[in-house]
Amino acid sequence: MPREDDSAQLIGQATTGDVAALEGLLMRDHDRLARWVETQISPRHQGLLSADDVVQEAMADAFRHIRDFVPHGADPFFAWLVTLARRRLLDRIRALKAEKRGGDRARVEAASSNSVEDLLGVLAVDEHTPSRSVAKHEAAAALQVAMAGLKQDYREVLTLLYLQGRSPTDVAKRMGRTPRAVQMLRQRALEHLRVAVGRSSLFLSKKA
Repeated sequence: MPREDDSAQLIGQATTGDVAALEGLLMRDHDRLARWVETQISPRHQGLLSADDVVQEAMADAFRHIRDFVPHGADPFFAWLVTLARRRLLDRIRALKAEKRGGDRARVEAASSNSVEDLLGVLAVDEHTPSRSVAKHEAAAALQVAMAGLKQDYREVLTLLYLQGRSPTDVAKRMGRTPRAVQMLRQRALEHLRVAVGRSSLFLSKKA
Protein backbone atom coordinates (compact mmCIF):
# COMPACT_ATOMS: atom_id res chain seq x y z
CA MET A 1 0.00 0.00 0.00
CA PRO A 2 1.55 3.36 -0.97
CA ARG A 3 2.38 5.83 1.78
CA GLU A 4 1.25 9.44 1.57
CA ASP A 5 4.80 10.61 0.83
CA ASP A 6 4.93 8.24 -2.14
CA SER A 7 1.95 9.91 -3.81
CA ALA A 8 3.79 12.37 -6.03
CA GLN A 9 6.08 9.66 -7.38
CA LEU A 10 3.22 7.20 -7.92
CA ILE A 11 1.09 9.83 -9.62
CA GLY A 12 3.96 10.63 -11.95
CA GLN A 13 4.39 6.96 -12.78
CA ALA A 14 0.64 6.38 -13.18
CA THR A 15 0.17 9.29 -15.59
CA THR A 16 2.84 7.82 -17.86
CA GLY A 17 1.10 4.46 -18.05
CA ASP A 18 2.37 2.51 -15.03
CA VAL A 19 -0.67 0.35 -14.22
CA ALA A 20 0.76 -0.96 -10.94
CA ALA A 21 1.29 2.59 -9.68
CA LEU A 22 -2.30 3.50 -10.49
CA GLU A 23 -3.55 0.36 -8.78
CA GLY A 24 -1.54 1.27 -5.70
CA LEU A 25 -3.10 4.72 -5.57
CA LEU A 26 -6.58 3.28 -6.02
CA MET A 27 -6.00 0.69 -3.29
CA ARG A 28 -4.89 3.44 -0.93
CA ASP A 29 -7.97 5.59 -1.57
CA HIS A 30 -10.58 2.88 -2.13
CA ASP A 31 -12.09 2.86 1.37
CA ARG A 32 -12.16 6.65 1.63
CA LEU A 33 -13.89 6.91 -1.72
CA ALA A 34 -16.44 4.24 -0.79
CA ARG A 35 -17.27 6.06 2.45
CA TRP A 36 -17.65 9.35 0.59
CA VAL A 37 -20.03 7.84 -1.97
CA GLU A 38 -22.12 6.25 0.78
CA THR A 39 -22.60 9.65 2.42
CA GLN A 40 -23.84 11.09 -0.88
CA ILE A 41 -26.64 8.56 -1.43
CA SER A 42 -29.81 10.03 0.03
CA PRO A 43 -32.24 7.90 2.07
CA ARG A 44 -34.76 7.89 -0.79
CA HIS A 45 -32.16 6.30 -3.06
CA GLN A 46 -31.06 3.62 -0.59
CA GLY A 47 -31.62 0.22 -2.19
CA LEU A 48 -31.87 1.83 -5.60
CA LEU A 49 -28.24 2.89 -5.92
CA SER A 50 -25.16 0.86 -5.07
CA ALA A 51 -22.14 2.70 -3.68
CA ASP A 52 -19.94 -0.17 -4.88
CA ASP A 53 -21.16 0.30 -8.45
CA VAL A 54 -20.43 4.03 -8.35
CA VAL A 55 -16.95 3.39 -6.95
CA GLN A 56 -16.32 0.74 -9.63
CA GLU A 57 -17.31 3.11 -12.41
CA ALA A 58 -15.26 5.98 -10.99
CA MET A 59 -12.16 3.80 -10.77
CA ALA A 60 -12.74 2.54 -14.31
CA ASP A 61 -12.84 6.19 -15.39
CA ALA A 62 -9.54 6.71 -13.57
CA PHE A 63 -7.96 3.95 -15.66
CA ARG A 64 -9.33 5.50 -18.85
CA HIS A 65 -8.35 9.10 -18.10
CA ILE A 66 -5.26 8.88 -15.88
CA ARG A 67 -2.99 10.24 -18.63
CA ASP A 68 -5.07 13.44 -18.63
CA PHE A 69 -4.85 13.92 -14.86
CA VAL A 70 -2.94 17.04 -13.79
CA PRO A 71 -2.37 17.13 -9.99
CA HIS A 72 -2.92 20.37 -8.12
CA GLY A 73 -3.93 21.34 -4.61
CA ALA A 74 -3.97 19.18 -1.50
CA ASP A 75 -4.51 15.42 -1.83
CA PRO A 76 -4.98 15.80 -5.61
CA PHE A 77 -5.54 12.17 -6.57
CA PHE A 78 -8.32 11.59 -4.07
CA ALA A 79 -9.93 14.90 -5.00
CA TRP A 80 -9.91 13.75 -8.63
CA LEU A 81 -11.50 10.43 -7.69
CA VAL A 82 -14.25 12.29 -5.83
CA THR A 83 -14.92 14.35 -8.97
CA LEU A 84 -15.19 11.19 -11.06
CA ALA A 85 -17.45 9.51 -8.49
CA ARG A 86 -19.71 12.57 -8.23
CA ARG A 87 -20.24 12.53 -11.99
CA ARG A 88 -21.04 8.83 -11.99
CA LEU A 89 -23.44 9.20 -9.06
CA LEU A 90 -25.27 12.04 -10.78
CA ASP A 91 -25.53 9.93 -13.95
CA ARG A 92 -27.13 7.12 -11.97
CA ILE A 93 -29.55 9.47 -10.21
CA ARG A 94 -30.61 10.90 -13.58
CA ALA A 95 -31.13 7.36 -14.89
CA LEU A 96 -33.30 6.55 -11.86
CA LYS A 97 -35.45 9.60 -12.50
CA ALA A 98 -35.87 8.58 -16.12
CA GLU A 99 -36.89 5.06 -15.06
CA LYS A 100 -39.36 6.50 -12.56
CA ARG A 101 -40.99 8.61 -15.28
CA GLY A 102 -41.25 5.48 -17.40
CA GLY A 103 -42.78 3.48 -14.57
CA ASP A 104 -39.77 1.15 -14.28
CA ARG A 105 -38.01 1.61 -10.95
CA ALA A 106 -35.94 -1.51 -10.35
CA ARG A 107 -33.79 -2.06 -7.30
CA VAL A 108 -30.05 -2.40 -7.77
CA GLU A 109 -28.55 -5.84 -8.10
CA ALA A 110 -25.48 -5.40 -5.93
CA ALA A 111 -22.82 -8.02 -5.36
CA SER A 112 -23.00 -9.88 -2.05
CA SER A 113 -19.97 -10.56 0.10
CA ASN A 114 -20.35 -14.26 -0.70
CA SER A 115 -20.28 -13.62 -4.46
CA VAL A 116 -17.10 -11.56 -4.10
CA GLU A 117 -15.47 -14.36 -2.11
CA ASP A 118 -16.62 -16.87 -4.73
CA LEU A 119 -14.95 -14.89 -7.50
CA LEU A 120 -11.73 -14.61 -5.49
CA GLY A 121 -11.89 -18.36 -5.00
CA VAL A 122 -12.29 -18.93 -8.74
CA LEU A 123 -9.18 -16.85 -9.36
CA ALA A 124 -7.01 -18.77 -6.85
CA VAL A 125 -4.00 -16.64 -7.83
CA ASP A 126 -1.46 -18.16 -5.44
CA GLU A 127 -0.65 -18.28 -1.75
CA HIS A 128 -0.72 -14.46 -1.67
CA THR A 129 -4.30 -14.21 -2.94
CA PRO A 130 -5.98 -11.42 -0.94
CA SER A 131 -8.75 -13.73 0.29
CA ARG A 132 -6.10 -15.68 2.23
CA SER A 133 -3.68 -12.99 3.28
CA VAL A 134 -5.73 -9.93 4.24
CA ALA A 135 -9.05 -8.97 5.78
CA LYS A 136 -12.19 -9.57 3.73
CA HIS A 137 -12.85 -5.89 3.07
CA GLU A 138 -9.31 -5.50 1.71
CA ALA A 139 -9.82 -8.54 -0.51
CA ALA A 140 -12.99 -6.95 -1.88
CA ALA A 141 -11.12 -3.68 -2.47
CA ALA A 142 -8.34 -5.50 -4.33
CA LEU A 143 -10.92 -7.22 -6.51
CA GLN A 144 -12.75 -3.98 -7.23
CA VAL A 145 -9.55 -2.19 -8.24
CA ALA A 146 -8.58 -5.11 -10.46
CA MET A 147 -12.04 -5.20 -12.06
CA ALA A 148 -11.90 -1.47 -12.78
CA GLY A 149 -8.81 -1.94 -14.92
CA LEU A 150 -10.40 -4.55 -17.18
CA LYS A 151 -11.85 -3.89 -20.61
CA GLN A 152 -15.55 -3.08 -20.39
CA ASP A 153 -16.75 -6.40 -21.87
CA TYR A 154 -14.49 -8.36 -19.49
CA ARG A 155 -15.80 -6.42 -16.53
CA GLU A 156 -19.40 -6.85 -17.67
CA VAL A 157 -19.24 -10.60 -18.17
CA LEU A 158 -17.62 -11.21 -14.77
CA THR A 159 -20.07 -8.89 -13.01
CA LEU A 160 -23.08 -10.59 -14.55
CA LEU A 161 -21.85 -14.15 -14.05
CA TYR A 162 -20.18 -13.98 -10.65
CA LEU A 163 -21.27 -10.86 -8.80
CA GLN A 164 -24.92 -10.90 -9.91
CA GLY A 165 -25.11 -14.68 -10.26
CA ARG A 166 -26.81 -14.71 -13.66
CA SER A 167 -26.91 -17.80 -15.83
CA PRO A 168 -24.67 -18.04 -18.92
CA THR A 169 -27.80 -18.11 -21.09
CA ASP A 170 -29.11 -14.91 -19.53
CA VAL A 171 -25.70 -13.24 -19.85
CA ALA A 172 -25.51 -14.23 -23.52
CA LYS A 173 -28.88 -12.57 -24.17
CA ARG A 174 -27.93 -9.43 -22.28
CA MET A 175 -24.59 -9.08 -24.06
CA GLY A 176 -25.89 -10.04 -27.49
CA ARG A 177 -23.49 -12.98 -27.77
CA THR A 178 -23.74 -16.73 -28.10
CA PRO A 179 -23.29 -18.86 -24.97
CA ARG A 180 -20.02 -20.17 -26.42
CA ALA A 181 -18.77 -16.63 -26.99
CA VAL A 182 -19.66 -15.74 -23.39
CA GLN A 183 -17.70 -18.75 -22.16
CA MET A 184 -14.62 -17.71 -24.14
CA LEU A 185 -14.98 -14.12 -22.96
CA ARG A 186 -15.28 -15.33 -19.36
CA GLN A 187 -12.06 -17.32 -19.64
CA ARG A 188 -10.11 -14.39 -21.08
CA ALA A 189 -11.56 -12.02 -18.48
CA LEU A 190 -10.56 -14.34 -15.63
CA GLU A 191 -7.03 -14.58 -16.99
CA HIS A 192 -6.67 -10.80 -17.04
CA LEU A 193 -8.33 -10.42 -13.65
CA ARG A 194 -6.05 -13.06 -12.13
CA VAL A 195 -2.99 -11.05 -13.15
CA ALA A 196 -4.45 -7.79 -11.83
CA VAL A 197 -5.48 -9.25 -8.47
CA GLY A 198 -2.04 -10.78 -8.21
CA ARG A 199 -0.52 -7.31 -8.51
CA SER A 200 -2.89 -5.98 -5.86
CA SER A 201 -1.95 -8.81 -3.50
CA LEU A 202 1.70 -7.81 -3.79
CA PHE A 203 0.81 -4.25 -2.77
CA LEU A 204 -1.13 -5.58 0.19
CA SER A 205 1.63 -7.97 1.25
CA LYS A 206 3.93 -4.94 1.63
CA LYS A 207 1.46 -3.08 3.86
CA ALA A 208 3.05 -4.25 7.07
